[in-house]
Amino acid sequence: MDDNAQQTEEVNIDALLNYDRFWNFGPTEIDPTQCAFKRYKWYMYAHLPYPFPSKSPIERVTTIGQRSYKLTIDNNVELSFILGPKYATPPFPIAKLKSRDPVGSGKISISESDTKSLIVFEELAEHITAKDALKDDGVKVNDCFDILSEFLSLCQRQVPYLASWLIYPVSLAECALFYQAVSGYDEDKKGWSPCASIICIGQMHDISAPAFELGELDSPEHSSIVVPNELLAEGQMALVRGVPRQAVWNSYCAIELLANLVFKAKQTDFLVSLGNDRDQAEIQAEELRKTHRTDIKFLLHWGLKAACGRSLSDEQQNDYEEVCELRKLRHLAAHAGKPVSGGKGRKAYLLSCRVVRWLAEVGNLPVKPLNPSVDKLQLNSPAGTMLFDKVGVHFLATIPKDAMAYAAQEVAKLYKVSYVSPR
Repeated sequence: MDDNAQQTEEVNIDALLNYDRFWNFGPTEIDPTQCAFKRYKWYMYAHLPYPFPSKSPIERVTTIGQRSYKLTIDNNVELSFILGPKYATPPFPIAKLKSRDPVGSGKISISESDTKSLIVFEELAEHITAKDALKDDGVKVNDCFDILSEFLSLCQRQVPYLASWLIYPVSLAECALFYQAVSGYDEDKKGWSPCASIICIGQMHDISAPAFELGELDSPEHSSIVVPNELLAEGQMALVRGVPRQAVWNSYCAIELLANLVFKAKQTDFLVSLGNDRDQAEIQAEELRKTHRTDIKFLLHWGLKAACGRSLSDEQQNDYEEVCELRKLRHLAAHAGKPVSGGKGRKAYLLSCRVVRWLAEVGNLPVKPLNPSVDKLQLNSPAGTMLFDKVGVHFLATIPKDAMAYAAQEVAKLYKVSYVSPR
């Protein structure tokens, strides 16, 4: 699989597995003389892509690590923007009661919020400077989306079966725009006042041009590889949606299913080579497979090695050991309801892709590439550039100026404000 090793050096696999990155458009420095409060709080605003099924606001407090956040989901408010103090650039987001009346002077409204539920996260801790409030904003944003995804998963599990498509987990990858804001407590007015705001764009959402060229499709597909590939595709979508437990289930099932199919085929060929009739050999191979159908060590190591001389343990020992650990994680996740972190979910998915490719090669089946080859990337699109990592740099460093300009122009359209091209 030397071709894939070469691809790995040139294509940013990290960008294909980490969907929780975003672009910030906002002030890099905050003038302390313009924002001279003594207490500050951090907020995040976003929209669900659907109306949340509740007449009254939903409020929950969740702690992740050392930080606590209050989540509010409300159908009765909408997001507007105050073209406020000069240090609050871009416009400062505020939540207000929904109204069909014309928007007042000095405010800009997003019309789609009429039908989508507003999400507000408030960090409960206070900070002594606005800069401190914005510190580790990437960690805070991802904390909040993890909380949101877990809460929506809980809701989906509890709604009636036939209504579960009306509420589903949402992750940062699916958010076109969201907003960070810092408010300072005004002792004179006895309330929180706008201090700083940042527009954020999820890097994987608004892909306006293809990231890569699909090429010709294999037709017909080999029947043995259809379901494993489908399971892995659904596993990645579970990661994108912020449901890593489902990614672990699907990823391990893809390995186990294909390992069973490959073992049976190789065992049948082995028995035929000993002079057995093929029909009888298939029956014997199937009986042996049934006996060990969930024994991953048999299917990937000693049973397969006896059948055809191949062993994942011998050829890719680290992957073999990780699959054995993945089996334990999958069992705990499926039967004991053990939570799975996004990092473990991504690791399990990438491992499963490698092992499925190895099994496909052993079974003389079509081997799907792990990632698009460089010659298939569309480098004239922001998404294609994001995946190009030939010199080993990270996402933001690979974005060309025209891609950043495109994003900034889209933001300018949203707010109907002038746009200045970046240097």
